[in-house]
Amino acid sequence: MGKKLLLLFLILASFLPLSGEKKRGLWTDPDTIDPLKIGVSSFLSVDLGEYFDKAYKAMGKKEYYQAAQLYLFILHHRPDDGEALYNLACAYAGLGEPKLAVPFLERAFETGRFSLAQIRRDSDLQPLAGERSFDEALKRMEEEEAGRGKWFYFAAPRVARCRIHIPKGFDARKSYPLLVGLHGYGGNADEFGGIWKFLQGRELIYVALEAPYPFPPSGRVRGSHYSWSFPDQNPDLGKLADPLIADTVEAVVRQISQRYSLKGVYLFGFSQGAVYAYYCLSQTPELYQGVIAFGGHLPLKGATSPFREEELARAKGVKVFIAHGRQDPVADFQEAVLARDDLKRLGFDVTFSEFPGGHSIPPSVLSKALLWMEGL
Repeated sequence: MGKKLLLLFLILASFLPLSGEKKRGLWTDPDTIDPLKIGVSSFLSVDLGEYFDKAYKAMGKKEYYQAAQLYLFILHHRPDDGEALYNLACAYAGLGEPKLAVPFLERAFETGRFSLAQIRRDSDLQPLAGERSFDEALKRMEEEEAGRGKWFYFAAPRVARCRIHIPKGFDARKSYPLLVGLHGYGGNADEFGGIWKFLQGRELIYVALEAPYPFPPSGRVRGSHYSWSFPDQNPDLGKLADPLIADTVEAVVRQISQRYSLKGVYLFGFSQGAVYAYYCLSQTPELYQGVIAFGGHLPLKGATSPFREEELARAKGVKVFIAHGRQDPVADFQEAVLARDDLKRLGFDVTFSEFPGGHSIPPSVLSKALLWMEGL
């Protein structure tokens, strides 16, 4: 009984001021907020990613009470965060609290991130099965989902964007190498465009593309973040979507070549971007003189793999530079070794550079990659 009362208190307290302010300044009522109060912007410095990580670990250990505390704190800052809403419902399910779980589950469903089928098959929500409040919520969600209609997917052209950097002292009479950057999963053109600070002084044009598929809004990360892969596990949709990425990269190369005189085009991918750099190479090998892949892998096998060995083998005249951290916790180092070996087996000229560290692009190793590129 004590924990139930404390949980109810936490729900209420999560929407009260962080610093224990009295009535003047309550965040639940705009009329009570003092916009001139010193420290009014303090909530902007809260790193919600840290709390997401703690909550995720608590859920993994089945420490549902602590997870509920953390997700309530997160939702105080981001009340429409679908991930936090859904996981809080799962935490309450683990605590055997269906009446507390259902409101958060329904709000998570309203964000559009979670389907009724996903909710029904989620083992974390199984403790709610047979509970009247949960069954009634499922019925409401079923009616709402039916009213939305079914999704129909189709391929279509779109206007894309990228960040472009021109070398200092640019001379329109000269030709320059074009380096095309593909950021990692969850990255964006702003972040990957910032790599230019390590490229200044080099005679090249740098373009950082932005992936087409945005992440759902989340307090886990700030700003806008994107993925190169289609956000659905259906492999048929991946086969429809992946060629559009190669088309997009080809389009930016051809349109920039109409504006600037180029002497070679090079793909530069990090993590997921490295996978798609390999994929773009396999689709239009005639466009590229080299590929630089940091922290990536080459998934040649598997039902969902976008690669065909015979297509990739057509590009064996294009040289590849692979760099990978030996302690990479995201993309295992052996995946890079396997990519190197597979490419060599297909006839590629591969330069392999390993470094101490994790999932990153060390400036010194990037400099080594650029020297390799300039020597081609």
